[in-house]
Amino acid sequence: MAPAFGVPPRAGASYVITDQDRFFDLDTYGGQIQLTSRKNNGYRWTTGVDLARDVTSGDNRRYRTYYDTNNAQVGAQGVRLTQSVPDGNFDNYAGFFQNEWYLHPKWTLSTGARYTHYQYRTEAGALAPGFSFTEKSVDNNAISGSLGLVYAPAQDLHLSFNVANGYRQPNAQDLFFDGAASVGFVVGNPNLDPEKSISYDLGLRWGPAPFAFSGNVFVSTYDDLIDAIQVAPVPEAQGQNTYQYVNISKARIWGGEAEGELTFLRDWRARATVTGAVGDITSSEAIQRLYGVDAEKANLAGVPPFRGTASLRWTEPSSRFWLESGVRYSWRTNRLPLPTPGVSQTTEFKREWVAFDLTGGVKVPTGQRLIAGVRNLGDLEYRQALGSLNEPGRSFFASLSTDF
Repeated sequence: MAPAFGVPPRAGASYVITDQDRFFDLDTYGGQIQLTSRKNNGYRWTTGVDLARDVTSGDNRRYRTYYDTNNAQVGAQGVRLTQSVPDGNFDNYAGFFQNEWYLHPKWTLSTGARYTHYQYRTEAGALAPGFSFTEKSVDNNAISGSLGLVYAPAQDLHLSFNVANGYRQPNAQDLFFDGAASVGFVVGNPNLDPEKSISYDLGLRWGPAPFAFSGNVFVSTYDDLIDAIQVAPVPEAQGQNTYQYVNISKARIWGGEAEGELTFLRDWRARATVTGAVGDITSSEAIQRLYGVDAEKANLAGVPPFRGTASLRWTEPSSRFWLESGVRYSWRTNRLPLPTPGVSQTTEFKREWVAFDLTGGVKVPTGQRLIAGVRNLGDLEYRQALGSLNEPGRSFFASLSTDF
């Protein structure tokens, strides 16, 4: 049956064994410096810079060995080298500034801006058909900003309005990843354009101790939203479901969020959040190009209609130590995309998932704060909203901060 799976026959062989080692090496380096002023009569500002670099490398090695009916090896073992991403550096350097303006005891205005320079440099590689990369260099600059207004008509009650624009440069995975993944076979798209968005939200916060509650409604519109859609299988996929990152020219996500918090027994705090959202493709041209259908609106797959978090924190009476257990959950995505020409209709919804986390923190008398924890304690396989690849399994993290 080897030829049925795309494996070429070899004279005298009755079966073949293929071993594949796929190695995708991603190292991330970065740093941030942030300065915050004291709270003055009319304002308080924050400014800083942050720098980050992703370094990609790694080779895939496939070993293929043929055997005859006596289990004796037929011919030499075949070795094939490929790459899932090119070797390269993906950088962003940014400066930001934000100011809170205290216009009146009941009114606060916040303004912010961020300037970012994005660049990446990749090396050429042509190890096997279908896995070839050319040397490439890209530089882009982006400015994003935010504006917010908070009104406090009464004690512990705040009404807010915010608007902000966003910008996302395609990353190494979006642009170049070619190979098997958790969903099937993923094909990168080196011609992706940056993603741009504008978000609006209207909210309310009410916090009479020991309770606190907030809720808001939001809408975000996207130009050239980066998403992975199912496409006709490429030869390298050997029949697997195949996905490729594309730009969706116009899309929208809207919904609402709610958050509640309760402090009890002085040292305990319970907190929960819930979000409901709906995503749509709002460009008839994009729908025609992606699905070959004449329609004004189509479902944007991958947006879970219901997700949220819950946590319980205990703080040591002198506030020098705290421990928090948390849970994150997402209901299945039940808004399926339109059928893709040449691809069988998707029949599996994205699964619902529940992930558990554990975090602790220590505050040292000299001002240092150490935070450490474990995410995804159960080593669960799951995907975030609009995600095409699974999130990391069990992972450990730590951070150290200081005031001076």
